[in-house]
Amino acid sequence: MFKIRGYKSYYKDHPNKNARLNVKFLEMCKINPNKPFELIENNFDYLVGCGSTPLSYKGSRSISIIRLIKSYKEKTAESRIEHMKSIYDGKEINFPVKISDIINIIK
Repeated sequence: MFKIRGYKSYYKDHPNKNARLNVKFLEMCKINPNKPFELIENNFDYLVGCGSTPLSYKGSRSISIIRLIKSYKEKTAESRIEHMKSIYDGKEINFPVKISDIINIIK
């Protein structure tokens, strides 16, 4: 959906090797997972993630998919959401509850 709207997509796996997804995305540029987000010199239009703290940096330009992941325990998800909302511009993060919500967020 981002490609259709003309955005270039990047993928950064989790810095912890035990938490990595290790997937290969054909049309995404891979970012070194060991590089802290704060040191990446790219001004991304949007950030999409699950419960990552860097989502708080972009506020309304961030999309957390934590509520879309059915296997994520609700209590744990709400705890992560509260953490993200408590720092930087976290109160502005988008938390879609269905995939179609993302389409309405990106411009």
